[in-house]
Amino acid sequence: MNQSAQILWERLQTMGYTGANITDAGYAYDAVLAIALALNSSNQRLHKAGSGLENFTYTDGRAAQTFKSELLNTKFVGVTVM
Repeated sequence: MNQSAQILWERLQTMGYTGANITDAGYAYDAVLAIALALNSSNQRLHKAGSGLENFTYTDGRAAQTFKSELLNTKFVGVTVM
């Protein structure tokens, strides 16, 4: 278990979460982290192409495709991998 996972696990236990509640919180934490990592790498790719998330619109197909691609390629050890 990595340090971040251990800290989250301990905090949830002190707050009274047990069993499935902790697992659900772990999946939510991992989802948020995956999105943050994908946004960060997407922004780097878009900046190289002369764009960026600062100018994002919901009709921007290139940004959406870049984000989807980065999200599918995001790899990390999450808190649910214990």
